[in-house]
Amino acid sequence: MRKYQGILVVAALIISIFGFEACSPAHGDHPGSEYMPDMGHSIAYEANTINEYYYNTWDTESGKHSGKTLKELSLHNKPVEGTIPRGYAGVVNARGADRTAKMKVLQGQTTNNAISVPINGQTPYYIPNTEEGRTYAYTASELTNNPYPITEDGLKNGKELYEIYCGICHGNKGDGNGYLVDEANLNAKYPVAPTNYLTDEMIDAQNGRYYHTIMHGKGVMGAYSDKLSYEERWQVIHYIRALQAKERKLTYNQYENTLNNWAVPFVDTDEAIDLDKSQLASSFDKAVAAENTSATSLKLENVFFDTGNATLKAESKLELNILAAILKKYEMANIEVAGHTDSDGNPESNMVLSDARANAVKAYLVAKGITGNRLKAIGYGETRPVANNVTETGKAQNRRTEFTVISK
Repeated sequence: MRKYQGILVVAALIISIFGFEACSPAHGDHPGSEYMPDMGHSIAYEANTINEYYYNTWDTESGKHSGKTLKELSLHNKPVEGTIPRGYAGVVNARGADRTAKMKVLQGQTTNNAISVPINGQTPYYIPNTEEGRTYAYTASELTNNPYPITEDGLKNGKELYEIYCGICHGNKGDGNGYLVDEANLNAKYPVAPTNYLTDEMIDAQNGRYYHTIMHGKGVMGAYSDKLSYEERWQVIHYIRALQAKERKLTYNQYENTLNNWAVPFVDTDEAIDLDKSQLASSFDKAVAAENTSATSLKLENVFFDTGNATLKAESKLELNILAAILKKYEMANIEVAGHTDSDGNPESNMVLSDARANAVKAYLVAKGITGNRLKAIGYGETRPVANNVTETGKAQNRRTEFTVISK
């Protein structure tokens, strides 16, 4: 019996010592420990954690010197008085060449400014999260125009961000049918139907409605101002507009915006054209100088149509603007615009299609100020191949738009 009593006493003593060592508060230079002697209480600043750890008496000690507890130091703080974060001023709502020049300065792309100024989430926003503020933001002139031009990279990034943060509710197509409400999701129990961005109301809504909602949230949707930078918010809005343009069968990309007047394409196809740097202009010069005016047909390398129709793609317009500028330079020159197809489909349909495409180019040039009687449009269908129609490469070469100087 005494043997067992001795064992119990020893066991109790071990347990007491272990317990004392296992769970000890912090003191002096010792951070304290819990459960095991080598598991110390954290004294680190934890991201998104604002509750101080009650075992951590180091927090109290630091407060004696700094006047703030670890909890207070972990919270968001205002900048040092008299300073602002880089990029705080945002970007000016300029237009055209003035906007492009200022954007280059902000992005460090000018030779006299080696330091870029990133446009970040600290950009000021003074419209309050109230019904009065919301009403104002929906029509606010300073939020009407997207300050960033429509770019390919911007739309790509906007798509990625939209599908991360918005698509689960509003749907990747923007139709309000995201996974949380999709009938295919048997567990869908979302309390409120997300906004359908493809309705007339949302397509016609000014950009301020979108930006204010991103900043403050609305209804059951929380704010995303802490997740998206200033530029990213506008990129998401660009992408939503691209979805809306697709719904209305309009264009919203880096080349053209036919959806609204609130964003400017990055490629300004109406800006002054430097013909001295244009390969097309150089080739035209040689064709005009040649004795045989009909000897050379020049291919329009960057004129594109959707498969099976004669609607010019937006990316075609830059080259056609160059051609229009050339024709304005050579006022006496007349040209024949020729459309060609590959051998897919039947010959009669291909002839009609090629003729329609040639006339689409003619119509564009006329709209740019070229007199119609200087332009002859004709379709040759598949009758004048320049390559074998057996391979896809050959077919691509045969699908082309050309022009020939017929008088000068």
